[in-house]
Amino acid sequence: MNSFSSQMSNNYQAQIRKIKTKIIVFWSYMTGVFVFLSGLTFIFYRFSNVFKILFFIFLGIFVIFLIVLIMLSLFYVSEKPLYEMLYPKVVEDHNYENNTMITYHAYPKDKDFFEFGGLYPFRSTKVLRFKLSFDNKNGYHVDVYDAYVITSNGKTTNIHLNGYYLLFRDYDTLKFQLRTYGNPFVDPKYVKLVDITDVRAFVESSELDLDLKYIKLYHLVKNEYRSPAVALGCNGCDLHLGITLRPMRRHIKVLTEEMYQELRRSLIQMIDLANTIK
Repeated sequence: MNSFSSQMSNNYQAQIRKIKTKIIVFWSYMTGVFVFLSGLTFIFYRFSNVFKILFFIFLGIFVIFLIVLIMLSLFYVSEKPLYEMLYPKVVEDHNYENNTMITYHAYPKDKDFFEFGGLYPFRSTKVLRFKLSFDNKNGYHVDVYDAYVITSNGKTTNIHLNGYYLLFRDYDTLKFQLRTYGNPFVDPKYVKLVDITDVRAFVESSELDLDLKYIKLYHLVKNEYRSPAVALGCNGCDLHLGITLRPMRRHIKVLTEEMYQELRRSLIQMIDLANTIK
C-alpha cells in the first residue's frame, strides 16, 4: 500500500509556510520598531549626545534584526510539522499496514530516565522531540526517544547524544555499561574491564566479566547505524541505549514520496533493532 499522496505533501508544505509566515511577521514587526526608534532619535541627533548614542544603538539592533529577518526568509524551516504532523502519519500508516500498536507522542516531558540510566551527565540540557512506545517480540516494553543531550560552560558546547535513546523496561538485574567514549555517570562508580579493548566496558566492582552478547549487541548497533558514538547499559532494572546519528534529520523542507518512504524505513529499522533485544 502506498500511503503517500499529493494531498499529504500539500498539507505539509502549507503548514511549513504558515509557521514561517508567523515567524517572519514577528521579526518584521521587531525590525520596524527599531527603524522607527532609529528615525526618531535621528531627528534629535544634533541636540544631545544621549540621542546620538541611542541612535547608533537602535541602528545597530535594526541591522542585526534585518540580517536575522533575511536569514529566516531564505533558510528557515520549522521542525514542528515533521514531529507533529508527518511522524504521526508515518506511525499511523505503519500500524495499519502491519497490525502493530505503536503509540506516538511529540515533545514528551518525561526525562527522569536519563538520570536512572546514567549514560549521560546529570546536569545537561536534554531535548526530546518524540517518543514511540510499543512491546517488542520478546515481551519487553520499549520506549524510543528522539533525543538531544548537551552540556555547555558558556564557552564550549559538548554534544553527548544527537539521535535515538531506547529504553527497555524491566530488562535485567545486571549493572554495566559499554561506551564508545567517556565513563558512566553512576554512583557508586563502575570499574573498567581492561581485557576488553574494542569498547569501553564497565561493570560493578563485584563483577569480573560481562556476557559476550552485550558486546555483540553494542557492535551490531554501532555498525547498523554507522554511529560515531554508542552508549549501552543496564542499571539493575532497565536496559538503556543511546545512538548518536550523523546526520540526524530534524526538518524536511520539501516532502516527496522518496522522503516519506525514507521516514518509513527509519521507523522499521528502529523496530527491527528493538526486536533483536532478548
